[in-house]
Amino acid sequence: SCCSRKLTTESVISVTRLLRFSRSGITPLVDKFDRQLNDRVLVDAAEMMKKLNQSASQLQMILGDENRDKFSDFLTHIDDVALNLNSLISRIEQTRVQMNGVLSSLDELANGSSERVAVTLDHANESVIEARKAMRTINNHLDSILYHAEGSTRHLHEFSKAIRENPTRLIRGTKDEETSE
Repeated sequence: SCCSRKLTTESVISVTRLLRFSRSGITPLVDKFDRQLNDRVLVDAAEMMKKLNQSASQLQMILGDENRDKFSDFLTHIDDVALNLNSLISRIEQTRVQMNGVLSSLDELANGSSERVAVTLDHANESVIEARKAMRTINNHLDSILYHAEGSTRHLHEFSKAIRENPTRLIRGTKDEETSE
């Protein structure tokens, strides 16, 4: 009983110290925390209210009667733009699909006709070779052809001059005497 009293007295002393500590030690800490929290929260809340009031004022200016109508028109036109853009995107997609088909067809045409194109090119090449041969032949004989054409022109000129001077020559002909002159 003596020991239990001692424990009990010690327990009471510990509880008393604890209560004294909690009143004297914890209460000022809680009070300080409460003041700092209130000071910060009140300052932050005041700043937030000031910013909210500024934002509301700016929003009222932006959404005034004139701007509200413009903003409404803008939103209406944005819807039209979005619809037109969707239509454009759809047409672009259709065009892309069609172009893929065209490219595929061109690939098939190129692959399927490459042999025919090669044959055609061979024939064209042979034709060009033949044309070159003909041009060389003409070029080689051009001087002779021009010489004979010049002589023929001269004789034709003399013949037409003689007919103009004496048209009866066509009918009667020439005498041997005239030809010897």
